[in-house]
Amino acid sequence: MSRRPLLALAFALAFALLGAGCATPLPQDDDPELLELEASLAKGDDFDTRWQAAKACLELVESPTLKSSSRKLDYAQRALEHAEAAIALDNRRVEGHYYRAYALGLVLDNSTLPTRGKMLELEKSGKKAHDIDPAFDDAAPCLLLALLYQKAPPWPFGPELAREEDVIEGLFKQAIEHAPHCAENYLCYAEFLTEQEREHEARKMAERARDALKAQTELPPYERLDRSRRIRAILGTGKVSQARD
Repeated sequence: MSRRPLLALAFALAFALLGAGCATPLPQDDDPELLELEASLAKGDDFDTRWQAAKACLELVESPTLKSSSRKLDYAQRALEHAEAAIALDNRRVEGHYYRAYALGLVLDNSTLPTRGKMLELEKSGKKAHDIDPAFDDAAPCLLLALLYQKAPPWPFGPELAREEDVIEGLFKQAIEHAPHCAENYLCYAEFLTEQEREHEARKMAERARDALKAQTELPPYERLDRSRRIRAILGTGKVSQARD
C-alpha cells in the first residue's frame, strides 16, 4: 500500500486529534474499487473485504488529487469503520489492527479537536499489529510506531514511550531488518538521525534510501518524487552536503 509519506504527516500533527464517529456520507464519486468492495459487503460481511475497503479509503486520503481536508477526514473515518469491523470478525490477523491504527493517524492529521485518548488508541492498535506481524506490508507496524513515538508530544500529553530515542531507533532498525528493500524505512530513519544531529549516519541512511528507491519501480510517480525530494534534503543540506566516508 502506498501510505508512508502520509504516515509521517499524520504524526507530525500529533496534537490535532478528534474522536471518530460515523463517517459523513460522501458523494458517489468514489474510487471504483472501493464502490465494488462496499457493494460486496452489502451482500455479506467478510474480513478480507473489510480490510481491503479500509485500505482503499486510505489510498483515497493519500491521493494527491484529493485536496479537501474535510473529505480526507470523511474517508479516514470511513476506513476506521471498515478496519474496526474487520477486527470484530477476526482480531487475530494483522490487517484490521494495522489499518485501524493507520486510519486513526489520518483522522488525527485532518482534525482539530485535541483528545489524548485517540492517540493512545492508535498506539494500542499499532502495538497489536506489531505483535502479530512486525514485517507486514514492508514492516509498516514498526515504522508506524517509530513515527508515533518520534512525533507525538511527551507523556503525560502523549504515549509513555513518546520521545524515547532508544525505543524509536530500535523500531526504525527493526523496519529495515524486516524490509531492507524499502526506501521509506531508510529515509524515515535518516530523518530521525538528522533531528538528532547525527549527520554522518543520516547521510549513510539517505544514500541507502536512494539506492533502494532505484529498485522500487512499482511506486506511483508522486511517491517517487516525494522520496527523492526528501533524500535530496538530507544529502544536500548544510553539514551533510559533503561525504565523510
